[in-house]
Amino acid sequence: MRSTFRRFAAMAVIPVAAAGIMVAAHPAVAAAPKYLSSSCSDDGYRLGIGVHYYNDSTQHVVTKVSWHVGGNAGNTNYLDFRVYVDKNNAPDPDITNGYSLTVKKGFGEKAVSGRTSLSNKMYLGFGMQFHKASAVDPYCDGQTSRV
Repeated sequence: MRSTFRRFAAMAVIPVAAAGIMVAAHPAVAAAPKYLSSSCSDDGYRLGIGVHYYNDSTQHVVTKVSWHVGGNAGNTNYLDFRVYVDKNNAPDPDITNGYSLTVKKGFGEKAVSGRTSLSNKMYLGFGMQFHKASAVDPYCDGQTSRV
């Protein structure tokens, strides 16, 4: 009887110990994802675009840019984007090294990386040239608000 009690008592300790290890192994909850977006259009061609990021304890951390190309757009369009740090009256540095992509109509995204101090304001700048056969290509550009 005594050995049976010890066996059950030992089994009861294992899940408690395992639960303690699992709790200790999980880091603090990650920062909530954030999103800055903007759009532009020209002659029935449309672009919606945004930058995904989160804030850690000291920095804005950029993770990806996503977009939606719509309206009259076809499957050959030229998208340029960069995430900048607003330096007021000085040139704004690009923290993502910029991208120039050929994109199709519909949704798309690109993993990017960049970081800047929380004390800095950052924003996404972009431009889109929509390919139009046998005509001048529509173009639009813009930027998101600063955060």
